[in-house]
Amino acid sequence: MSQPEEAVEKWLLATVTRADCAACELKPQCTIGPKRGVTRLVSEEARDTVRALAGTDAYVHARRRRQRIERVFGHLKRNLGIRTLKLRGLSRAAEEFTMAAAAYNLQLLGRQAAPA
Repeated sequence: MSQPEEAVEKWLLATVTRADCAACELKPQCTIGPKRGVTRLVSEEARDTVRALAGTDAYVHARRRRQRIERVFGHLKRNLGIRTLKLRGLSRAAEEFTMAAAAYNLQLLGRQAAPA
């Protein structure tokens, strides 16, 4: 059974010539063969860029914001039962979600205002 076209990962095979390998001082650490081929995903360059950004302060700040927002969605789905919207149409769905978010905010205010 074959996978759909979109699900198949695209791979690139980069090969190095014998002359390049012979001139390289890292050859004993790299391969014992006469030459080497390296397989990479087509999207690997984009993944490398994202990995480089992962340690920056901006990434840490954005990650915290995403976690905070996802926590709200999780609460709405689990505790308030908003797994699917009941109303149809973009404006009505926006109204329903706004009401759910207001209910979450009221719960949050109630927790903060309650004496410890």
